Amino acid sequence: MATHSLPSAALATGVLLTIAACTPAVTPTVLNTAFSIPETAVADQLGDQLVFADRMGTAQLAPLLAPLDVDGTPATRLETGDVAYWPKGLRIVVFLSEGAAVPGDELVVIGHVSEGLDDFLGCDRKCVVNLGGADR
Repeated sequence: MATHSLPSAALATGVLLTIAACTPAVTPTVLNTAFSIPETAVADQLGDQLVFADRMGTAQLAPLLAPLDVDGTPATRLETGDVAYWPKGLRIVVFLSEGAAVPGDELVVIGHVSEGLDDFLGCDRKCVVNLGGADR
């Protein structure tokens, strides 16, 4: 078995490699979207604004600062437009397609998009939904 070694001069010579990553600033997109969340106590916990980001075209996710106090049975099936709370991920999820829920994710449906679901389709990052009004 042959072994190879580098000359000692090569070992002493260091190469400094610097990689600079620059993410261009993303201007927030305010969506003309409304949620229907029947439980007022849950709606009140969401605050005035949620900022969503796309998850591979199947859902939009918005981070939360604190857990929600939500009662409900984890969903086994989700419909297009469902608004769910994901306690493990501390996120609100808007589903852009229907399908079976991933077991163990414990998604609890808290409402539905009542208008403007299509606005989510063209938005990748910083998709702002202003909450408020009677329907939320």
